[in-house]
Amino acid sequence: MIANITSPSSLARALGYNFRKVAQRQADVIAVSGLYVRPGMDYTLDGVLGDMRRTLPARHRTRNAVFHCSLNPHPDERLSGETLAAIAREYMEGMGYGGQPYIVFRHRDIAREHIHIVAPRVDRHGRKINDSFERRRSQRLTEALERQHGLRPGAGQRASPPPPLPVDAARGDIAAQVGAAVRHVLRRYAFQSLGEMNAVLNRYNVQAEEVRWEYAGRRLGPASWCGRTSTRSAPPSRGPWRGGPPPWRRCGARSRGRASTCASGRPATGGCTG
Repeated sequence: MIANITSPSSLARALGYNFRKVAQRQADVIAVSGLYVRPGMDYTLDGVLGDMRRTLPARHRTRNAVFHCSLNPHPDERLSGETLAAIAREYMEGMGYGGQPYIVFRHRDIAREHIHIVAPRVDRHGRKINDSFERRRSQRLTEALERQHGLRPGAGQRASPPPPLPVDAARGDIAAQVGAAVRHVLRRYAFQSLGEMNAVLNRYNVQAEEVRWEYAGRRLGPASWCGRTSTRSAPPSRGPWRGGPPPWRRCGARSRGRASTCASGRPATGGCTG
């Protein structure tokens, strides 16, 4: 299942697109949350737009305050409206929008059915819903929903590879083992500190440390990192890992330095310089 997330500038535009599909009999509403329930009445653009706007404060600083997402199951999947609605609810809860008003549309304008979800990105107190690492979190969540509901991976999306084994000098090519472990971890987790990162890396006999890059007495970058194995009899080697800001830094941090992945048979002490 593939998720496509956008941030339109206008709530009316995002809802209008979906309600035009409803008017053309190419879509229908299959779920709502936090909206006024009208027994015996269909949901309309004006009604839903008014409900959502009433939950927003008069002033807020978020520019593109709309969450518009399409969830696209594998083309061969044939899912009922109840299943699609359940997937939408679980997805919105997982993305942090469970307490927001939202509406779910099932689209039939192309060969495969898919759903669109529209919600405000700002809560009733004027705070923006957390969107840090949004696409990464969304991918992990859709993969979890596929497993939970027994769905096929979305078109163009491969099944998750098995996790790597802990680094072992006996298998040789330490740099490749460290690189595989680091890539596996960074693709699946987000970190706020070096300690958090090492808590996961240690499962694979790898440890990260922050180092400073200097050349001819000149500082080249604010920080980089290297991984070291805790195995024995492994000669020091350097892998091709390169990156910008350390992975435990928040988005927006800048770095002109380089990062290397190193393997060593010695305990993880001291620095690793370029």
